[in-house]
Amino acid sequence: MIVSIFIYMSSNRSPNHKCDNINCDNVLYKRPIEKKKYCCRKCYFNTITKRTIINCKFCNKSFLPDRFEQKFCSSVCAASNVRGPYSKDKFRSKTQHRLQLLRDKFNFHNCMVSGCTYNRVYNVHRFIEGKNGGKYEIGNMFAICPNHHCEYHARLINFEKISDCELKII
Repeated sequence: MIVSIFIYMSSNRSPNHKCDNINCDNVLYKRPIEKKKYCCRKCYFNTITKRTIINCKFCNKSFLPDRFEQKFCSSVCAASNVRGPYSKDKFRSKTQHRLQLLRDKFNFHNCMVSGCTYNRVYNVHRFIEGKNGGKYEIGNMFAICPNHHCEYHARLINFEKISDCELKII
């Protein structure tokens, strides 16, 4: 009996059915009890989901989406698309938008703490903190280096406002 099961499982069945996907011509074996049969998962999902050709939101090229609610034709287009409320201005974050506002207004080249010459990366610091009602507006926000920003929040230093574009360590 074990031998016959082994022979039954190892025997090659001749294909008797064409894949139920309209666009596929593969032939396969279908048992009489089975109602529909597909050759692969791709054929199955192509028939159960109603997919239509759409245009890429970045490059406007026509494509057939692989996933539900796919909006971009490739990962390159998806990564190139700028997201968020500042997409019109091509900013990737609110911080970049705020730094650009400060650059437009004051044309700074260094940290806004007097005497600091750091000029690589900036953090936006509010002189009057948010929990005390301070907003991100010119005169209350400053572009300072990460070192001074960390020292301030660790309570190692305090700032005094000299002007709308300069802070002094006290």
